[in-house]
Amino acid sequence: MTRRQPHWVVALCAVVAVQAIATCLYRIVPTLAPALTAPVGWQASAAGLLAGLMTAGCVLFLLVGSPMIRQEGAFRVLQLGLAASAVGAILCAWPTGMSLLLGCVLLGIGYGPSTSAASDVLQRHAPHRHRNLAYSIKQAGVPVGGVIAGLALPPLVLQIGMAGVAMVMAGAAMLAFLALEPIRRRLDTPAVGRSVLRWRKLGSWRNLQGPLRLLNQSPQLRPLGLAGGALALGQGVWFAYLVTFAVVELGWSIAAAGALFAVMQGVSIVGRPLLGWLSDRRGSATSILRGCAIASAATTALLAAVPADAPLLLWSIAIAGGLTVSSWNGVHMARIAEAVPADLVADSASATNLIVFAGYIVGPALVMAVVELGGGYRAGMFGAAAATAAAWIPLRNVGEAQPGLGEALVGPRPPR
Repeated sequence: MTRRQPHWVVALCAVVAVQAIATCLYRIVPTLAPALTAPVGWQASAAGLLAGLMTAGCVLFLLVGSPMIRQEGAFRVLQLGLAASAVGAILCAWPTGMSLLLGCVLLGIGYGPSTSAASDVLQRHAPHRHRNLAYSIKQAGVPVGGVIAGLALPPLVLQIGMAGVAMVMAGAAMLAFLALEPIRRRLDTPAVGRSVLRWRKLGSWRNLQGPLRLLNQSPQLRPLGLAGGALALGQGVWFAYLVTFAVVELGWSIAAAGALFAVMQGVSIVGRPLLGWLSDRRGSATSILRGCAIASAATTALLAAVPADAPLLLWSIAIAGGLTVSSWNGVHMARIAEAVPADLVADSASATNLIVFAGYIVGPALVMAVVELGGGYRAGMFGAAAATAAAWIPLRNVGEAQPGLGEALVGPRPPR
């Protein structure tokens, strides 16, 4: 393998591993909330605040990270993300409130590169005929990391304590950091005319506006971003409330509800590559996304309507949700990569994922508001189904990608 003709499978395996490890670290808070909050005297309900801080950290990276990817290389930024996550995990285990808050922000910042930097890697190295499949396999690392965290971290914290778990996770992140180094040396392309990165530039107002300007300059990015936000709204509701819905509305035990969640996540490990393969076979990522919008909305509506005395039906809905609600992400990212010139893939991933992460925040918040106002979880789920179906509307204006060609930008390109 040479620098000019790298073996794309190596790049794919690397970003899948990083995605799984970053996700496992990102799931520390939702899986270990009591162990994190008890030492500092907080209620476990503070997990909502901590999850919000992680999302804020991820959004912060998406806003400012693109110049770093261009300047330092995508694999180097993936390494920096792993290092940030390792430090964040250790800070989360430190028994003070301030360190816990800062640790959550760092976990979010560390997760961010697995979206934008990994997209840059796949766009440069994966052949076009396998592009949707490659992105979907990469995104399968998300449920893999989630399943590992859900199955391994709770029993591990009982054996070695929160500090021990933090050290194990930080060690895994740093081992991945070291394993990426020879791959980085072979596959990262140095920036032309590289100069010393000016860190003050990352936080400049001009840089913060960069992703938002790009949304306005590409005719396809804005509808793709809006569609992703609507799909993420429904996905976020499932991730946040499937267990609670099964326990509160249907009377399931928390162990059985956790198994239901694990099945949904496990199905998406297969579902994401399956949808990517289907998109490549059909040559139609946009039509797959349109189908996901309708299928995801229908599955969420079925969940909202499921009777309490139909456990087999609920298991079937959870399996369907793993395919419809939780498997669109890779196809979405691949279509975004096709919407812009190759050198703007990282920027476009950051821009559109700002809207996607907004969906992850808004969906659970809306369900919580409906519940607090007396509407109940079922009404909140029906609302999420309607919002998810709305993803089909912006997708009407999105055509199919032209093989190997990014769309021309309208207006000036973002500053390099």
